[in-house]
Amino acid sequence: MKAHHKERHAFAQAVQLARLACLPAAQPPPQPLPQPPPQPPPQPATSASQLPLTARARKGRQLSDLLDRVIKLRSNNQITEAERLLASAVPNSSAGRRTITERARELREVLFSFGGLQLTKSALARFLEMPKVKLLLPDAVKQTQMEIANTKTATLMLETAVRFLHEVLAAKGRRSDDDRNAFWASVVSLLPADLLRVRGQCAAAMRLLKVPYRTVKAATAMRGELEDRQKGWKRICSSGHADKVDGAIIAKAWHDEELSTEDNFHKVSYAIHSGV
Repeated sequence: MKAHHKERHAFAQAVQLARLACLPAAQPPPQPLPQPPPQPPPQPATSASQLPLTARARKGRQLSDLLDRVIKLRSNNQITEAERLLASAVPNSSAGRRTITERARELREVLFSFGGLQLTKSALARFLEMPKVKLLLPDAVKQTQMEIANTKTATLMLETAVRFLHEVLAAKGRRSDDDRNAFWASVVSLLPADLLRVRGQCAAAMRLLKVPYRTVKAATAMRGELEDRQKGWKRICSSGHADKVDGAIIAKAWHDEELSTEDNFHKVSYAIHSGV
């Protein structure tokens, strides 16, 4: 009986040892993770306008501000002050040929980064029309633009003069003295006195003004007399027609006392001289 009890006790110990062997080994308690160092607060992103300007960019900004002032002076009709301010930017603003070539290449690279042909042409045209850019154009380009503007304006003025002669002063029948003087003064102001001396100019004037040869010939003669006399325009007065009836005599007779009596029932006929 005792032996059996010892066997059971030994078996229980063996089972207990087996259980302990299957259990995982005891691990030490986890250590707290180290805290990261405090980070500084994020700074707002710096835009291109907030970046420090280089020397060349600073000079460009100053030039842009100066051109703004020049444009403002011109808009206020202060032309002399505007030209003086623009001339003040010329000294110490030149550069060498190599620098100019490099800047031109940079400008070319920017221009050809816009897109296709039509977009690039439109952007360039709009760029050249900006008031600041116009002030920086070479003198030869400015002269060409001025000549183009003058040609367009001269054509417009000539077309306006033709409409004035043939539309504004158009009359059914004979012109009045005022309209006649306005017509001839307009034609004379457009034609030089020696127009007929140059071959082909008379025909050109006839086509442009849409007037006959006799009008051109008479206008050039008037112009020559006007320049020789140098006393201003001599008014053209026309003579009346022989069969013109003077209505003022009849109007006066209706209100004359000799033709007006209190007795309207016994009327007497009177001969009235109506004029010749």
